[in-house]
Amino acid sequence: MGKETKKQKRKENRIKKMTKKTVKATAKMTKKAVRTTTDFFGITAKKTPSRFIYKESKFYFIFLFYVFLSVITLLILAPYSYYKVCELRYSHTFIDNKKIVFRGKMHELYYQFVLGLILVVIILFFIRIMQQYWLDDILSSLPEFTRGLIPGLIAAAPTMVVTGVLINRLFVWSIKNIFFVSDDTIDSFLNISYLKLSIIKAVVQAVLRKLASIMTVGFGEPFLLVVKERYIVSRQYISGIKMRFDGSVFESYKWFLWRYFLVIFTAGIYYPIYLYKTYQWTTIHMHIDDGLKHRKRLIF
Repeated sequence: MGKETKKQKRKENRIKKMTKKTVKATAKMTKKAVRTTTDFFGITAKKTPSRFIYKESKFYFIFLFYVFLSVITLLILAPYSYYKVCELRYSHTFIDNKKIVFRGKMHELYYQFVLGLILVVIILFFIRIMQQYWLDDILSSLPEFTRGLIPGLIAAAPTMVVTGVLINRLFVWSIKNIFFVSDDTIDSFLNISYLKLSIIKAVVQAVLRKLASIMTVGFGEPFLLVVKERYIVSRQYISGIKMRFDGSVFESYKWFLWRYFLVIFTAGIYYPIYLYKTYQWTTIHMHIDDGLKHRKRLIF
């Protein structure tokens, strides 16, 4: 009986030691996970139902690679780079624990890009003709500096509008091509993804937001980010399911204000990390609209 009691005690001691080791190992892993997701100001990005999961450093270098690829090919591979970044973003995104899949086609993207490029060339061609035949005569009485500035402004305005339209069309295209993985019938009308927003409205709002950001010297950027996301996400449907956004301005300022100025101070070097954090934060606050009344916490 004495031997059996000793054996039993040894077994119990072994089990206790193993349990202690397991608890310690779990605690270490939890601490490590919290440490890797804790922000500069101690804001922790917990494992939420909606999340963007990808390694920050990896995203940084991949994004820089695609920017470099676009520049050295004189924007010929810019659509390809945009496509790969969209694929990377959406293939690592979950909305309320539902995985997202990106099903965009490369030729659709190049069609949008080439169309925008042709429009810019046509605009610049007509402005050149105007300048050659009658604009120079009208501006001849003005000072030399003004004569060179006005044609440049006339060319820049429509070019910027076309560029804005192109950027928004690419954004809408990316939204139309994201679906929930569980959805097998994406060809049916009820399961399509779309954005209830006209291109003209989107461009006008983008211009107004940019002007507001300039007027507030960047301090209004986190507020404008929340306003933009609330407006766009509330009009977004993924696989026919309406979305909602519940991010607040207070939280946005804690996450983004110092990062926004860090992008400026580092001359854009920090921008990929800023973009990564934007993806992460906006995804955390994006949810399926269940039709219930949720508290609209714009500020807090």
